[in-house]
Amino acid sequence: MRLLEHEDIALRTLEPEDAPLLLKWLTDPAVLEWYEGRDHPYDAERVQEDFYGE
Repeated sequence: MRLLEHEDIALRTLEPEDAPLLLKWLTDPAVLEWYEGRDHPYDAERVQEDFYGE
């Protein structure tokens, strides 16, 4: 479901199939420099807990 759309950018709800892409981003040192810190990379379990848990 798209919540917001403007030109080439769209905001939508997070879907289960997004987990591999989230994991890719959250293990990238360039991303971690600005989000959570390079010393705190995610693993698949943490992605599930932080983004898909109750």
